[in-house]
Amino acid sequence: MPKREELQNKQLPELATLCERVALDRSCESHLSDYARVLRVEWMLLMASNTPPVPELRKQMEKQQTSLKKRMVDFLAAAPLQLA
Repeated sequence: MPKREELQNKQLPELATLCERVALDRSCESHLSDYARVLRVEWMLLMASNTPPVPELRKQMEKQQTSLKKRMVDFLAAAPLQLA
C-alpha cells in the first residue's frame, strides 16, 4: 500500500491510473472497485470540461481538482492493495 506522502506527491493523472488499477482488480472488494471507478470517471469528466478552461471558471475547477485529489489520496492510502 502506498504511503499517503507518496500519493500526495503524485499528479491527478497518476492517481487516476491507480484508481483504474483498483477498479480493474478482480480480487478487490466490489465496493472498493466501484468507488475507484467513480473517482476515475469524475477525473475524466473534470479533464474533459477543462479543455480549454474558461477564465471565469478557473478557480472553481482548481477547487474541484483539489477536492478530487484529496479524495483519491484518502481512498488509495486506505486501500488494502499493493499498487506500487
